[in-house]
Amino acid sequence: MRSEHGLDSRVCYTNVRVSIPDGKCICVEGTDAGLVDALRTRVGPGAAGCRIEYRVLHGRNGPGDPVVIAISSAVDVRRDPSHASELRTQIIYGDEVDVLRDDGDWMLVRIDDGYVG
Repeated sequence: MRSEHGLDSRVCYTNVRVSIPDGKCICVEGTDAGLVDALRTRVGPGAAGCRIEYRVLHGRNGPGDPVVIAISSAVDVRRDPSHASELRTQIIYGDEVDVLRDDGDWMLVRIDDGYVG
């Protein structure tokens, strides 16, 4: 679907995950509003007993939000939240990032050059 829209996976994040333990709700999220809308149109609201939630991930670094700054000489930015995952890029000491989602030990961030990881 990303390729249909001419989007690069390094700068356009999409994810599908079950968000309720009984599997009754599926969350489709992404950083490109056009892609999320296309998925909503193609897939729809869900089947009987299953709800699909669509989310566009926007940065939260607005007025009053905390700024996230790298405090290590080099911080790996990976494709998925795993140390074994593909290394997308690195940020260096003092770089600011836009936090798209905070999952405790891992954050989904957008860097100034547009990369997401």
